[in-house]
Amino acid sequence: MYRPLRILLVDDDVDAADMFGMLLTSWGHEVVTRYDPLLAIDTAAAIHPDLVLLDIGMPRLNGYDTCKEIRQSCADRTPVMVAISGFVKREDRARSREAGFDAHMAKPVDPISLQNLLSMVPPSGYAGIQR
Repeated sequence: MYRPLRILLVDDDVDAADMFGMLLTSWGHEVVTRYDPLLAIDTAAAIHPDLVLLDIGMPRLNGYDTCKEIRQSCADRTPVMVAISGFVKREDRARSREAGFDAHMAKPVDPISLQNLLSMVPPSGYAGIQR
């Protein structure tokens, strides 16, 4: 299977984030949920997550810019960054790669695809996963 991970889940849709967080927790992971991207940046620097699941379409700061900020704030221990989005065209995936995401998953997230991704997350401090 996979080892338990420290996951930062960021989505402005409170209900969706809470349900997604409950699923991840039921699989044995430690999940910290943030609904505001600016708060998520500070949280990432404080908790050093193994993985960040980050919505793209958020108010105040979009997921692309949030990804860049988290990468800068966690430069010494880079988490795996995964875009979670309803935007799934080729150009959307390319834009997420350019912003620094390691992977891009479509909403709603398929649980089997998510489990496959979780199994590829390397030990903390490793910069990214194989694309």
